[in-house]
This record gives sequence, C-alpha cells and structure tokens, in this order.
Amino acid sequence: MEEEAGIKEVTDGINEKNVKEEIYTKVVRAGKRTYFFDVKATRKEDYYLTITESKKRLGKEGRFSMKNTKSFSIKRTLRNLPMVCIMSLHSLVMAKMN
Repeated sequence: MEEEAGIKEVTDGINEKNVKEEIYTKVVRAGKRTYFFDVKATRKEDYYLTITESKKRLGKEGRFSMKNTKSFSIKRTLRNLPMVCIMSLHSLVMAKMN
C-alpha cells in the first residue's frame, strides 16, 4: 500500500506549523506490526529517511493502543545503508541455510 506523497503541515502542539515535504511513502504490514518508510525533505532541500515501526498492543483495560518507534537516517549515513542492508540480508540467508 503506497500513500500519496506531498507537502504536509505538521502542528507541534503549540500551533506552530512546520511544512515538511514527503517525497515517498511506503507502508508494509506484518501481522500486528506496520512499518512506514518515508523519504522527506527539509526546508533546505536535504533529504532524510524515517522508518517507523507501529505495534498494536493490548492495554490493561482491554483496549488496543499503538506503540510507535522511529528511526531517522540523514544524508551522511544514507550512503552506507544499502550495503549494510544487503550484507545483513545475505547473513540472514546464510544462517538459514546452515
């Protein structure tokens, strides 16, 4: 499921609006977890990646709630990310074969 990218206004609770441009958004559902991969642009046209894991949890009163965990990756760390992902997946496949 791919969401529409574009310019969004984000309110930080004090009625200040920050304009962030979403370049790309991809949603991956995996059981009780949902992963959001978002490429965004800053005001200075720098791009960054956010990966958000959202977990559905059962609360004390029997109600479901969502717990979000976010990870940011900025331009200087993005260069190594593809190779690290490939090496990690390769390691996973090799471990599974043994």
